[in-house]
Amino acid sequence: MPRQPAYDGSVSTAAHRLKHPGVLFVLVLALAAPAAVFAARQGGGLSATWIAYSSRIDYDGGRGSAVMPAGTQRLVIGGSHWQYGASSGTVKVSAITAADWTRWGVSSYGPTRKATFVGWNHGRADGPLEEEPGRVDFVWIMYRAKPPTVRWPATISLKFGHLGNR
Repeated sequence: MPRQPAYDGSVSTAAHRLKHPGVLFVLVLALAAPAAVFAARQGGGLSATWIAYSSRIDYDGGRGSAVMPAGTQRLVIGGSHWQYGASSGTVKVSAITAADWTRWGVSSYGPTRKATFVGWNHGRADGPLEEEPGRVDFVWIMYRAKPPTVRWPATISLKFGHLGNR
């Protein structure tokens, strides 16, 4: 009889040890489902692949310009985690405050919720969620940058839309 691999805690070795691995599969799905639902709620309905629609850098001295061509980088959000190029972190959704609008340098125009990206540019970034009932249409990410990342201190604004809607 072939020797069974030592159990290492993985699903594949557990399934190998069972006579009915399908039972393990159903059990894993049943246990993972509540965690997946919780993660989706933590992400505020943002789970999707997003594409940059626009980007802008506004220097503290008043000048500004586009940062990169639209559509060059994808933002992937799954539950409460995000990935953008080689960077990744966590995301949470919360209510926008008056202080947020002031910090962003934008007058309130309707959005009531924001996404906060932890780990963005070695810190935090956030921005309003433009949404309709039941769905998020656009995600803004705004953050401060300073030399040596940029020439002068600035605010960088990125607007993302659903990949399939371009």
